[in-house]
Parts: sequence; C-alpha cells; structure tokens
Amino acid sequence: MKSITIRLPYIEQEIYIGKDLLSGMQYDFLTSYDKVLVVADINAYRSHASALQPLIKATRVREREIVILKPALESKDFEKSTPILSSLVSLGATRKSCIVAIGGGYVGDIVGFSASVYMRGIDFVYVPTTLMGQCDAIIGKVAVNYEGRKNMLGSFYSPKVTICDTGLINGLPRIECCYGLVELWKHALLSGKHWVVEEIEKVLVEQAYTPDYARLVNFSLRTKARYVQRDPTDSTGYHKALSMGHTIANILEADTRFRHGLAVFYGIIFELLLARQLNAIGNKSYRAILSTARLFEREFAYVLEAQKILDQENFIHTLLTDKISSHGTLRFAAPADSGFQILDSVTAPTINAAVREFDILAREWTNIRSEV
Repeated sequence: MKSITIRLPYIEQEIYIGKDLLSGMQYDFLTSYDKVLVVADINAYRSHASALQPLIKATRVREREIVILKPALESKDFEKSTPILSSLVSLGATRKSCIVAIGGGYVGDIVGFSASVYMRGIDFVYVPTTLMGQCDAIIGKVAVNYEGRKNMLGSFYSPKVTICDTGLINGLPRIECCYGLVELWKHALLSGKHWVVEEIEKVLVEQAYTPDYARLVNFSLRTKARYVQRDPTDSTGYHKALSMGHTIANILEADTRFRHGLAVFYGIIFELLLARQLNAIGNKSYRAILSTARLFEREFAYVLEAQKILDQENFIHTLLTDKISSHGTLRFAAPADSGFQILDSVTAPTINAAVREFDILAREWTNIRSEV
C-alpha cells in the first residue's frame, strides 16, 4: 500500500493507494464520527458489493439507509445535492458527522459539495471506483453544475480520507480505462514523465497489457497534489495547470455523448493546436503529443463529433463563460516543452485558426480506427 499525505490550509488529507485495499483496511478513523451517511453510485455498489462489505460494516450503516445515486444526464447538477442534504438532516448529522462517497468522479463532487456546505463543512471519505476517479481523485476542489453551466458552484474542499483500491479497476470496460488514461496522460504531460507516457501507449497498443495501476495512480495523484499544495486556492496561476484540456471539455460535455475523459482528450488536442499557432511549443514536443493522441483516437473515434461542436458560431462566446477566463479575455492551460503554459489574452483570430487546424486534423483522423 502507498500513501500520500496532503497538507492544505483547512485539512490534512490522507490518500491510500493499492490493490484490494478495501478488504484489508483498518477503518479506525470512522469510529470518531457520531453519525455516518453512505452515498453510493448504484452501479459501483452492485458491482463491488463484496469488496465494499468491510467498509460498509465499519460505517455501521444499514443497507436500506444508503443513499443511492443513479448516473444520468443531470447527475452532477446542484439539485442532486438535495437528497444528500435532506438525509443528513434526517439523520441528525452534526459537525462531528461524516459522509462516505462510493463511485466515480460525479459522486465525489456531489458528495464533496454537500459536505462542504452542511453546517459549514463536515468530513467526507471518498472511494473512487473508476480509473478516472482514482487518477483525478479530489484534491482541493469540489464542484457541481448549475443552470447548465459546468462546475459553476463549488468549494475549496477535500476528503479527509481517500481510498484508491486499484482492484476495483479490474473488470471495467476498456473504454472506461481509456477515459482514465487521459487524466493520467495530462499529468504526464505536466510533469514530463516519459515512462508514464510509455505505459499509456503500451495499454493503448496491447489489448491484453495490464500495467501497475497502483504505481500509475500514485504518480497521478502526487502530480496533482504538487500543484494544489503550492496554490491551494487557485490564486497564483500555478493551480491552473490542472485545467489543461478542461476549458474546451466544459463545452464539449454539454453534449451528453461526451464523457469527461473523452472531452478532456479533445480539449488537450485543441490547446496543443493553440500553442502551435502561437509558436509556444517546439516541433519535437508537438509531434510526440500527437503521436500518443493518435493511439487514443483509435479507441475513441469521436473527433468529427468534437469538430462539429468547435465549428459552431457561438463557440468563442461560450468560451468566455469558462472560469479560467476573465475580464473578457480568453486564457488556456496548454501543453508546452517544459510541461504547461498559460496562454493569456488569446485573440479570436488565433482561436479561429486553431479551429481550422482542428478541422484538418479531424479529416486526417477520420479513418484512424482502420489502422488497428
């Protein structure tokens, strides 16, 4: 088992990473809470019932009292926090109570947001059950969607304890693993770790290859923690590196066909093209990133759908509503030779040129799946 301790101004967060952790974990930390509420994604709860049993037993929560969330279009909408908050009130939860969240990223966010506002903040424990959820486990921020806008309401907040049991990844559909690999890839680009990129490419090329997921998740979360600890309230600009790919992803995800990992992937590609337009990335780095991207596209084959959204007339106007932009200017966290860069005051002509480059790339990639 690997562990990471993250010290933030408002909490000391413990993250545990390893295979089959849930069956061997000591849950002594739960005994200090007067009441515990369990909130679980229905699919994760059913799929991993046996593995989750020791944790559920330690919470002392009866099965019929578990709040079950069903993934849907509006899963992360603000309104979805109401059943959780109502359950806390009915339970008589106090400042010394805790919520245990079991599921993918949307469960972590909706529970984290609820925990952050109930009585001005109570602890929560997070058990991510997808590779995306583990590689991007909550560190420093939680958010929910509001009136159709992605992550518009949120808090600087973290789980007290996160348990990344990589045994839960076994049995996930391949496409779900590929979505998680995108977040891992983003962190590899930020840190310049070529061995991580090589592992990702091996998974994408060799259908039967199973990497050391515990090692990869550990790397991913240590990378994310480094940015959050240095800039915990996203005030200096350093934290914004973690937004790579997300500015465009927030637009793509308005189309429900785009899962988070898929949207972030095309977001990274678009921001790479922006950096290229601005001569902000060298040829070697540019070609290397596109080489890995082609392997992802063989799995996704969704570039034409992304192109249609980026070609819409209101694209730039929609970009201006993203949190990373301000004062009517467009900002992006983009790949760079040295990891990442913030592209400030990006003009509409530059955006439009990148859109044209994306159109060209989309045509080149149209038949990419035939290469498999």
